Amino acid sequence: MSMLRAISDDREDALGTAGWRHRSLEDLLATRGHWFEPSPLPQGWHLGPAKACFANAAAYAARFGLAYAEGYGLHLDGLAFTHA
Repeated sequence: MSMLRAISDDREDALGTAGWRHRSLEDLLATRGHWFEPSPLPQGWHLGPAKACFANAAAYAARFGLAYAEGYGLHLDGLAFTHA
């Protein structure tokens, strides 16, 4: 979460959102987000095409009536990346 705060602080001036409740997506996630542990896909489900997580997540949400969510993934080396 501290990395999200740092990104948010860097973006505040550039976005002109100083008076907003959440200055950026990163600020919203750092303030109200939840940590989720990865888990295997349910039996019978398959990974969608690589590098298409937003489209894959939207397709699964629409097909199975699931909530769609975006946020950040955290690689084992500590690198954060946008993910759905």
